[in-house]
Amino acid sequence: MKKILFPLLAFTPAAWGALSGAYIAQDGTQFPVADVTSALSHTEAVSTFSDYQADKGFTDFAYRITDAVEGAVFEWNTATDTMTCSSPRGSSSLPFESPSDASIIEFQNNCFPVLSGGHATEEQQAINAVNTATTINLQLNRSTTQMSRSLQSMRTLRQNPNSSNAGGGAGDGYELVGPFGLYVNSGGTFGNVESNSTAAGFDLYTRNFNGGVDLKISDRLFTGLLFGYTSSSAEVVNSGGRLDADTFRFSPFVTLLPTENTYIDIAAGYASHDNRSKRNCAACATSANAAFRTDEYNIHTGLGYTHSFGAWSLRGYGEASAIYMDISGYQESGDASIGLLNVPNQYVTSVTSTFGTELSYAWSLPFGVITPRVTGEWVREYANDARVTQALIQGGGSTLITSNSPETDWGNIGAGVLVTLPNGLSAMFNYQSLIMSDAVNHTIEGGVRFEF
Repeated sequence: MKKILFPLLAFTPAAWGALSGAYIAQDGTQFPVADVTSALSHTEAVSTFSDYQADKGFTDFAYRITDAVEGAVFEWNTATDTMTCSSPRGSSSLPFESPSDASIIEFQNNCFPVLSGGHATEEQQAINAVNTATTINLQLNRSTTQMSRSLQSMRTLRQNPNSSNAGGGAGDGYELVGPFGLYVNSGGTFGNVESNSTAAGFDLYTRNFNGGVDLKISDRLFTGLLFGYTSSSAEVVNSGGRLDADTFRFSPFVTLLPTENTYIDIAAGYASHDNRSKRNCAACATSANAAFRTDEYNIHTGLGYTHSFGAWSLRGYGEASAIYMDISGYQESGDASIGLLNVPNQYVTSVTSTFGTELSYAWSLPFGVITPRVTGEWVREYANDARVTQALIQGGGSTLITSNSPETDWGNIGAGVLVTLPNGLSAMFNYQSLIMSDAVNHTIEGGVRFEF
């Protein structure tokens, strides 16, 4: 019998997950190789395979590697002593001259379009990008950040402009109208995440509507409920796919004012994400579609102190938040079953701290008080890690889905204006920009508050 060789692929871990191997006896009986990159896996397969070959008196055999996601098949056939490759990109063959010949590696890499530097194929990058997009809002449009902005806006709009701070008597007629307040705001974000060796980049858009109802229990204690809806779309570059989601959330909260210049916010909430994914699938010759749900649980606390000097105010604050996400498993559907994925449940925990400052100036005018303000903050992530998920491929095999490693530190800078009018009516407009390597995000929102 011909000597059995181990033609291992020069691939890095980002691309291994989609590949399965097998030694095929002369009568077609297959002996699977659990891990095509491991000499041990080959040794275990060859042990039983060689015994079978000797018992049957076979001399020829084939060694086959299949990429079930890309639809490519590499085979070395000892009967013809040739290497062949068939894939959606075409077919080719080459004489198997020598196991050490560099042409073997070159031929394999042409069959499986993986760069020697370790870049995943375009389709694998798109799969990873769609999976990354399911949790990108833990950083770019974090739900607890939306809660914090809403609480801050409600608290600022609720406060009585002091006549001395406003620079005149314009603040004299701005007493609270009633114990209840209704706050609504709307806006959106736009940004993008750059491609890397693991995942393709994507453009991200969200449309937000948030509201809140608060009740004054005393001059130092307020409580209420935040609620919101977000529609988001992540479009993978090069038409690789997309992820759309509708998110509904609610969060009860308590705000305590220990002194005139300090505050403590506490909020906890739940959000339901209805996700719809779509990606191009070369092996299925169509798109692969899925619908699945994410349950999100979060808690947020923040405290701050404001120092006023004339019409100027400087606020410093610190916040901590935790988010737990349960991303349900899903099964892709398409016109063909080859290359479609069955993705298991994924669980994600994110814990962040935020430290920031805000500078504002109260400008008194005959019709009300206008307060422009600028903010800057630093955010640190402590728990969220890159995810590696093994997904089963319909029809056999599996692939590894790898999400991007999240940033540990990033910043936000913003500017806005607050307008306080008589009779319990006030309004605000804010802009915020993300400061993060390999990603950009811009947020624009406006809101109003009415007391009754």
